[in-house]
Amino acid sequence: MAPVAASAAIRTAQNQAALCLEAGPFTEDSVQAAEAALVELELPAGTWARRTVALGPQFLVYAGRVADEASRRRREAELQRLGLSFELLDVTSELGPEVPAGLAPGLAPGLVLSRHAERSAADAALAAAASAGLRGARVAELPAPAPQVWLRAARADTAAQVALLAAQTPALAGGFRACTAP
Repeated sequence: MAPVAASAAIRTAQNQAALCLEAGPFTEDSVQAAEAALVELELPAGTWARRTVALGPQFLVYAGRVADEASRRRREAELQRLGLSFELLDVTSELGPEVPAGLAPGLAPGLVLSRHAERSAADAALAAAASAGLRGARVAELPAPAPQVWLRAARADTAAQVALLAAQTPALAGGFRACTAP
């Protein structure tokens, strides 16, 4: 095979073997330790990059705050009679110990019928619940969570794949795996 054709064949084989791998999500604080772990692998420059993903707010179809156990049971019974599924909004499980001011007093504990990424979808779900007979529900917005940081090797060759998949350190938050989003 001529040298030019051989080089092209090698590049084609390398491109076909390339795989997207990522680790995360990390916070801005924890990503530095993960990056330090990657530097220790001595991969070629440009093998991996930091990718920050900003998440938007979440819109809830909110059936209301429940002040005590008795009022919660009454509201749950009403929702069950209407054939509506729901979940309990618990602030500490939703947002961890750092609850934004204004959320806890306004929403939790409360009952949520559904969650949506878009306000229009939440409005449509609220209209459907109202047509089923539900009264007193509204759309509520949860604040956007902190951005997620991912470490991504978008086109890891075979050697990089072996090194990244073998890297076992707590700093890498469970290690590298196939990319889930483009």
